[in-house]
Amino acid sequence: MNAARRRRGLGSVDGTARVIALAFGLGSLIFAGLALPSLVTQAPLIGEGWTIAAAAVTFGAPAVVLVAGLARRLRLVTIAGRVTTIGVTLALLTLPLLTETPSMSDALGTPWLLGVTAIGTSAAAMSFGPRVTSVVLVATAVAVVLDRIVLHTEPGIEAIAVQDGLYAFCFDLILASLILLARRSAVDVDEAVASAARVAAAASAARARDEERVRISSLVHDRVLSTLLVAAQAPAGLAAAASAEAERTLRDLDRLITSPASNSPVPARDLAWSLQSDMTSIVPSAVFSHEVDADAMVDAGLATAVREAASEALRNSRAHASDGTTPVNRALHVAITSDSGTISVLDDGRGFDPEHLDGDRLGLSLSIRRRVAAQQGADVVVVSRPGVGTRVEISWRRP
Repeated sequence: MNAARRRRGLGSVDGTARVIALAFGLGSLIFAGLALPSLVTQAPLIGEGWTIAAAAVTFGAPAVVLVAGLARRLRLVTIAGRVTTIGVTLALLTLPLLTETPSMSDALGTPWLLGVTAIGTSAAAMSFGPRVTSVVLVATAVAVVLDRIVLHTEPGIEAIAVQDGLYAFCFDLILASLILLARRSAVDVDEAVASAARVAAAASAARARDEERVRISSLVHDRVLSTLLVAAQAPAGLAAAASAEAERTLRDLDRLITSPASNSPVPARDLAWSLQSDMTSIVPSAVFSHEVDADAMVDAGLATAVREAASEALRNSRAHASDGTTPVNRALHVAITSDSGTISVLDDGRGFDPEHLDGDRLGLSLSIRRRVAAQQGADVVVVSRPGVGTRVEISWRRP
């Protein structure tokens, strides 16, 4: 997780670490308040130097953890937590060395440090891993047993010491386990989120590649085959039409390959004028009409798909509607509102059966239906009847 995310406290790992730091710091302050009377009373017997040092690592370092958690300085939280762990463990191990006589230990009572061992073990769970935490838990329990045996002389203290050690171990184990579990769960959540993001990114990239492949394949089919058809069927005087179509195809292919895609919505009026321009260049005799809301906008991807599909429908009509004997009337109607739109390409040519397409009518499925179906909320309907004509209707509605 990068530094910017850590500074903002984002992510399950960072968020959980901060919550643990705040809870640990506040809990340590509560322990400090409870242990303060015993600490003050026992300081002259144990030694003021040791007491100050032990209190600094037991309560001072957790206070640093609290402040660092509030400031979202998680690196400082880890450092202060490790200082707490090491300091409390050393204080427990050195405590038996500070009593000079049994009478002094009898006057001491139960050392205040034995009541706050959870601070050291919880700090270990917060700033170290499970292995170090396990070692600290065992070391703390052993130190409690030794401290009780060395500092007290009454009969049967060994059994009491073992009970105290087991109690400290079990109590500290519960808190440490909860902290470790929370940290592990946060890691699992972040890994799951990262994995889902990688899968989504891969799927999005694959979908984008597939859509681009369909667009290029459709464009090659539409323009190249259309140019070949014009060249093959047009009289010699129309050779210039084939040349113009080829030049426009090359320009469109170059723009598709070299120009970055735009995601900005397209004004509906601009789309209508583009459709009229395409119609004029493909079938100049077709009739154009439109009903467009002045403030309507169309998504960029949808506008591209609609324009390309409508152009292919016009090319299909030019190539197949006429039987060579009867003139064909064609029309392009554009109707766009703020939340929907319909583009209709009509002719009264010879028509065909949409369920039984010939090999030379593959543009209907490849170029029109597939490119429109790739857009959310868009659909295409092809209605044709032999001897009557054809209507291609491209429509969409905002989800």
